Parts: sequence; structure tokens; C-alpha cells
Amino acid sequence: MLYFKIKPLVIVVAVAVLMTALFAGCESGRADGDSSVPQKTPLLDVSLSTSDSQNQRIQAAQLTNGWRSEDGSAYEADSPHPLQMPEGYGEATLFLSAASGEIALQFSDDYPPLSVSVQRWDARHAGTDSADVWENGEQVAVSANTFNIDNDGNDYIYEVHANWEQGYSWYAFRVNAAELTMHIDGITANGLSFSFENTSAKQYIYGSGYSLIVRRNDSWDDVTPIIDNWGFTSEGYELMPQSKTDAISVDWTWLYGELPNGNYKFQKEVLLVHSPGDYDTYVLEQPFEISLSVDIDLISPEWCEFSYSD
Repeated sequence: MLYFKIKPLVIVVAVAVLMTALFAGCESGRADGDSSVPQKTPLLDVSLSTSDSQNQRIQAAQLTNGWRSEDGSAYEADSPHPLQMPEGYGEATLFLSAASGEIALQFSDDYPPLSVSVQRWDARHAGTDSADVWENGEQVAVSANTFNIDNDGNDYIYEVHANWEQGYSWYAFRVNAAELTMHIDGITANGLSFSFENTSAKQYIYGSGYSLIVRRNDSWDDVTPIIDNWGFTSEGYELMPQSKTDAISVDWTWLYGELPNGNYKFQKEVLLVHSPGDYDTYVLEQPFEISLSVDIDLISPEWCEFSYSD
């Protein structure tokens, strides 16, 4: 299992410097005088668009930030360095399966910052305490709050610095190049069939368990089981390097019954085992829809979100 060691941020840059220091590729995003000033630091949504798939959209993890409201109140919050996030990036991960793509940064409250800068690190540095690595991220050129990325087969952690007249915020997210994908091959109200494709040189393990999530209003919630005592069998299946599985069938009526119309997500955990007791856990996620009619529509079969947990 991959653990992240948190090191206290003993080198703290003064607030004035945080609000004015800009990295290479810094982009000015808004003129002074805009109205509707939010009462707290805006959140950051990140979208990835490619030529061969629908857009993916996630919310970046918010790191160190500070804000001064119009009523005079102010606050600051510290966080670990992006390479030392204790829980990894979970849902703050984009999944790049194409040769290239465009990242767009959208700040909440329709309140874009005065300046934006972006840097990144190879995710293989995750967990490091090296100040030299921390201070030497690769600068990314930003234009109109967008930038391009190429699929070089690597996994990167991105950090965004944004500055407003009222404060500043750092954000982070992860972009994982596609080497392990899950495809939904067919859906009914009673179940679905799916398959894995592993284009890497690594061997993964998966089991019989899965999760179903349903969209209710503006949130995603676990589908409620119809029985109290339940569990999945504990067998493990090998997903060999450079391989693709046959279609795997899931019948969820014993656990969830027949699902009503709506938008759902199907999740499967996959393990990358380094040695006995030492493994990384990945969650492959594929959205789907059960429509109002008899027909079932797949949403975005080409990609699935790839999140990480320890």
C-alpha cells in the first residue's frame, strides 16, 4: 500500500508574496472592478476535452488559501504540499486516453482570478520530502485559463496558483494517462456487462465486488441495498499485462432490485500488488443512464474516471 508522509510546511511564504508571486506561464484572467465578490475563496472545476471522447469534469482539491471578505473578515488555511496529499487525489483525477487534450479551469461564483499559473510533477514523486523536487516543478503555459497536455504515458500531479484582489488559493489535481480502462458493454435495469483493458506492463487484481452510485438532485449517493446482511465473495482475478477481458456480467437484482430510470455510476476496485500486504488501490468508474424508454443509452463508453485510494 502506498502511504503519503505529511511533512509540516515549515517554509511559509508571506501572504503578500503569495498574492503576487507568479510562475512562468502566468495568465491574467479578469479586470478589476468586477461585482459579486464571493465571501470565500472560489472553488476550481477542471475539465478535460479530447478529440475522441466526451468531456471529463472534476473539482480540484483546494490547498493553502486565504481570503478577505467585503465585511472585513479574513482567514487563511494551510495544507500539505501537492506531492504529500495524505489521501491521494480520489475524484480529483482526470483520465487521459487520447494522444492529447485541453484542460480548462473554471472558478466558482463566476469570479475568475486576476492571475493564474500552473506547474506539475511526475506522480512518481508522490510522498517525497525533497525541497529540491517541491521547488522545481515543470512550468505549464496557460492561456485564457486553458492549457494543452500530451499523453506521454506518464501520470502527473498539477498545481494551480490563483490570485485575486481579496486573496489567493492553491489547487491540485491529477491527470493519469490511460493504461487501464473499463468499458460498459451493455445495460439493463437488472444488471450490466463490462470489460477491462490493460495496455500496461503491469499485472492487476480485481474481485467480484462493485459499487453503484445514483444521481439525486445535485449530488451522487450510494444506491441503497434492499437487504440488510450482504457481502461479495473474496476471490481475486488476474488482469494480465497487455490484455483485455471478455465481457463480465453483473446481476444486481439480489442486492439493489430493478433500478428505476436515472443517471448512475458503476465502480470497480482494482489492485496493483507490489508485494504481500503492499498494494495500491485504484477505482475505475463508468457513468451510465437508464432512460425513460425501453432503450438504454451508454454515456461515454470510451473513458472512465480513474481515482486513487490507499
